[in-house]
Amino acid sequence: MNSDLRTRMERYEQELLALRSQAVPLETQTDIAQQTASTAPLQVRVTAANEAIPIADALVIISRENGNDRTVVKTALTDRSGLTELMVLPATDPSLTLQPENNIPLITYEIQVAAPGYYRIRNSGIPLYGGVATTLPISMVPLPEFEAPEAELDFNVPRNNL
Repeated sequence: MNSDLRTRMERYEQELLALRSQAVPLETQTDIAQQTASTAPLQVRVTAANEAIPIADALVIISRENGNDRTVVKTALTDRSGLTELMVLPATDPSLTLQPENNIPLITYEIQVAAPGYYRIRNSGIPLYGGVATTLPISMVPLPEFEAPEAELDFNVPRNNL
C-alpha cells in the first residue's frame, strides 16, 4: 500500500474517532416517546454503483437541525450490507400535517456520510414523520484518483408541509 493511501486511511480513522466523541447520546427509546409527540425509526442504506455495491464501515452522522444550529444526535457505522442500525429519533407529529397552516414545526435532520475513496455526502432538511419507518438510501460517488479526500457533495431537501 502506498504511503499516500495509508496516510489518508489513518486520517479517516482519526476523523471517525473525533466525530464519535462529539456525538450526543440519544435518550432511551422510552424517554424519547415520553418527551416528544412522535418518534420515527430511521435506517440509512449506503451503496455505490446504482445500489449494486453496499458500502461497509461508512460513517453516518445524524444531526438535528434547529434553525442555523445543528446538534449531533447519533453516529453509526454501516454493516457489510451497507445498513446502519435502526435508530428511533424524535419526529414531527403527523397530525400536524393535516392542519391548513403553512408553518408546521417540522423536525428535520442533516445526514452526513463518509467512506474512504468516496465523496462525502451531506443531505440536509430531511424530515421525519412520527410512526413512519424510513430507510434513507445514500448513493456514494467514487473520488477521482487525485481528488482531495475532503471533497463533499451537498444535497438540500426543500421544505414540504404536505
